[in-house]
Amino acid sequence: MGKQRTLNQPEMPLVAFGVSSPTRVEGAKIQLIPIGKLKPSPYNSRSVRTQERIDEIAESMRVNGQIDPIDVYPGGEEDEGCYFVLGGETRRLAAIQIGLSDIKAIVDTSLSPSDALSLAKKATILNGSQDECDLDRAMFVARLIKQGYFFIDVAEALGLERSRVTRLLKLMDLPEEFRELGKKYPDRYTADVGYYIEKAIDTFSLEFAFSLLEKVLLGQITHSRLEQEIEEGPDKKLPETHTGKRLRREASTKIVIGGVVGGRYSVFRSPNPEQMVLKLQVTLSEGKARELDAEIKNILGRITESTPEGNA
Repeated sequence: MGKQRTLNQPEMPLVAFGVSSPTRVEGAKIQLIPIGKLKPSPYNSRSVRTQERIDEIAESMRVNGQIDPIDVYPGGEEDEGCYFVLGGETRRLAAIQIGLSDIKAIVDTSLSPSDALSLAKKATILNGSQDECDLDRAMFVARLIKQGYFFIDVAEALGLERSRVTRLLKLMDLPEEFRELGKKYPDRYTADVGYYIEKAIDTFSLEFAFSLLEKVLLGQITHSRLEQEIEEGPDKKLPETHTGKRLRREASTKIVIGGVVGGRYSVFRSPNPEQMVLKLQVTLSEGKARELDAEIKNILGRITESTPEGNA
């Protein structure tokens, strides 16, 4: 049976981060809050939770009751009367699962719902006793960057090296189906894995990269073997070759559809100085795919003597 977590006091005083203690905050109090008035905070540093973990906490709360209060802050004008969960979202989901009508919470009225960086710092501390996965961190960083915060400020607020933040963001650059698979294996879907998978996409194809991701997430290959398979390429052939020589990628553009990466368009320099190789791979709805197919065929008809081999 899984244990409910207990907040550990950090060794470094929280004042060093510019935030108050999660258990000794002026203006903070414990109260019972109806489940319906609770919302997950967009600044909670943990977003990835497995159903197995929620089930464990739910069973613990069913047998032992709620041991530790969750940490919340009041909503702003648009969310007046509601509270955002900054620490303890798994317990909130578990409480819903076992049918609790309310839950104990530490309400910190000193926090402003509009002060994203302060909320980010506090969330990192509150969840410091738990193992956050890289996908958690990547989603958190991406949200802050999207809101216009400077890269260096985000790195400092979360206590991360800038190089680490850069690699984390690569996880968010992967196509949606890659990220969805990663959510099923959060402990193995690391920033380092994301780095190599993006390399496999750039050099080879989405299909090859996805097959490698499945292997590493299922524990069928190690990180070192992943790197080796990318070097070997599909069927142990060199990627995008001409007379045994690698093509040199000159440019690559991510294709973003509906806010997520849906494919890539890459330009390669051919060993023949008078030629270049273009590669497009994108996932679209059937209607959009047929529109693009028609446009590409029109373009090819103007610049080549290509004859269509079949319908798309």
